[in-house]
Amino acid sequence: MTSSTEHTYHGNCHCGAFKYTLTLPAPITHALNCTCSICTRHGFIFTFAPGRDALKITKGSIDATLKSYSFGPRTRTFYFCPHCGTPMMCINPTATDPKYSLALNVRAFHDIDLERLQIGVYDGAAVGEPWVPHTPIPAEEHVLAGNVHNGSCHCGAVRVAVVAPPGLEGCGVWTCNCSLCRRRGFLWMYPPPQDVVMREKQEGVSLTPYYFGERRGTHTFCSTCGVSVINMLTQPNRAFLKTPVNVRCLEGLDIGALQKRAEMLDFASREPQYVVPE
Repeated sequence: MTSSTEHTYHGNCHCGAFKYTLTLPAPITHALNCTCSICTRHGFIFTFAPGRDALKITKGSIDATLKSYSFGPRTRTFYFCPHCGTPMMCINPTATDPKYSLALNVRAFHDIDLERLQIGVYDGAAVGEPWVPHTPIPAEEHVLAGNVHNGSCHCGAVRVAVVAPPGLEGCGVWTCNCSLCRRRGFLWMYPPPQDVVMREKQEGVSLTPYYFGERRGTHTFCSTCGVSVINMLTQPNRAFLKTPVNVRCLEGLDIGALQKRAEMLDFASREPQYVVPE
């Protein structure tokens, strides 16, 4: 017999290649934001499936449709869509309590109000070996002048250097509620192109491009770890030439503080409205 408080959520990657339902004993009111190196870059907001039976894959499959990524002791495996880059879930078969073995990114649910959730913090950065930043782009490889912030995707295949004030003090930071940014948890800054340098480990291979809607921008993410470091805007009819950089990928910043002061870009209200692809 079904409980009267039971609630079913529907999740999907942005391109619609992978879909599922998650049935829980009650509606979600709390979720977790993890501070580890990969979750910070992806902006994961987690909830846990009480058991594998609660998760029903309705399109695609975890192993055949999604791409996996693991690091360190490889006890946890993260999964993302290799076409649109949406981070979907984390599976940890070594969890001491089975109910914490399957974590789902609630950003991928299209029938939940993220603003109403009480989001706690799990200090994943304090677990295991500390994060060691990847080697930055050598100064001799760019002509950036001023205070340079270095960053990368998680695996290091994509690196970036950007000129901005220390701690991004006085620098604008934005979140966006469009259908893609909502799923990806981006935290954007918009420096001019001359203040940004990017390097790929394998040019033309390390980055996967993704387009949708009016195709005003090339949304890119690392082909190996799924992390988005930088995007390219293509707006020939507008006097707006910027290079969006995902602040989550820059080293040495207080991401929690930046999230609190970030301004919201309301792209969700623009037409055409996003419709989950069939």
